[in-house]
Amino acid sequence: MDGTTSTGPAPPEPPLAPAAEGTPLYVHLPFCAAKCHYCDFFSVPDEGHDLEGMVAAILREAEERAPRRPRTLFLGGGTPSLLPIPLLRRLLDGLHEFTGWRDSVEEATAECNPESLDRDKARAFVDLGVPRLSVGVQALDDQALALFGRVHTADDSLRALEAAREGGVEALNADLIYAWPGQTLEAWEHDVHAILGFSTEHLSAYNLTYEEDTRFKRWLDRGTSTRPLRSSNWRCSTPCDPRRRVRAWAPMRSPITHLLTKRVATTSITGAPVTTWASGPGP
Repeated sequence: MDGTTSTGPAPPEPPLAPAAEGTPLYVHLPFCAAKCHYCDFFSVPDEGHDLEGMVAAILREAEERAPRRPRTLFLGGGTPSLLPIPLLRRLLDGLHEFTGWRDSVEEATAECNPESLDRDKARAFVDLGVPRLSVGVQALDDQALALFGRVHTADDSLRALEAAREGGVEALNADLIYAWPGQTLEAWEHDVHAILGFSTEHLSAYNLTYEEDTRFKRWLDRGTSTRPLRSSNWRCSTPCDPRRRVRAWAPMRSPITHLLTKRVATTSITGAPVTTWASGPGP
């Protein structure tokens, strides 16, 4: 013996306590058709991965510590719409078994990408209790979509929005990215008005940011890409319906600007003002 004491491996940390009743429930499904060049969320291409095993693992964790009677449910990712309908049913039924979410939520939303959303998938979400879909359109310019690393086209996005409506989705959001290199204000206004032409209840506009460990950041560091225009320099010059209030874009580092068609409000995310745009009367 040399007088030293072997402590052995550290004991495992105790499991996290269940969230309080009524806590909003976020479920992350990390698989995508491809990794986007701007994305720093945890996501990986789905090819070769065990989707059934992922759903089973999520449900095991939900049984242990998901909140009972959550106030909201949000399926994010990744791309929740990649799941085949039988797996969606298994996931959402299992979550209800452990949380009772269908009897408690004020809103349930699933993120979708155009390449994996058709009428049958939209109808399945609605029938399973998720009436609000958020579609990752990002741009209506195929060159921009290729720059982003997206695997869908502008036409795919428009078809997905149509499919969502045909599938019975009454609360529809579309995501757009603005101020990317080479984008003009006229192109941005075209995208906004094209999406609003679908009478989406919600339009989320994200200022492109160059996050660490993304292709965009590596391109910037190598000098093969330039920073986008500052969003504070952008204004909407196109005449708008007088019921639609159009404000300046959120500051550069603000992650999101919401455009709502049901109500007008102003809020704050990470300390930066975020303005909502409204079309139509308030509540």
